[in-house]
Amino acid sequence: MTTFFMEALAERHRGRLSLIHVFPGLVMTAGFDSVRLPTWFKLIWRWVAAPIVWPFTVPPRECGERILFLATPRFPVRQTIETGTTAKSDEATATEGDAGIAMGSDGSRGSGAYAVNWDGETIPTEKAYKKVREEGFAGKVWDHTMRAFEEIEGGAVFTG
Repeated sequence: MTTFFMEALAERHRGRLSLIHVFPGLVMTAGFDSVRLPTWFKLIWRWVAAPIVWPFTVPPRECGERILFLATPRFPVRQTIETGTTAKSDEATATEGDAGIAMGSDGSRGSGAYAVNWDGETIPTEKAYKKVREEGFAGKVWDHTMRAFEEIEGGAVFTG
């Protein structure tokens, strides 16, 4: 739902924003030692789970560097004018063969909405989302989210 909502925002606000749905991986932060967590959880985490998952985690500094990378021209805003498969960017021109501009979650380069994995590479969602796109799910996500915002702004509790 987040990816579809981001695609709709990028389309509605062409030339103004770039949105990235990112999975940063498991980042080992001080949050795992929070005083808000129960002691039993912290003990199990520290002595059982952490040693097992540690080799598969991303250090906080590296995660921060990767997140900062998402602000580069590789992930441009969706442009106001598109011609064929070419989208203009401030610093580059994206074509189907140009690896410099990331593939958007909708399957087009420079779309303004991106699904990105922990390593900064885009997640190919085109095939996985094909059926739900054909069924109009993206529009349903937009309508559902706007309904939720309207109810919340009106002071109600959104119940779905």
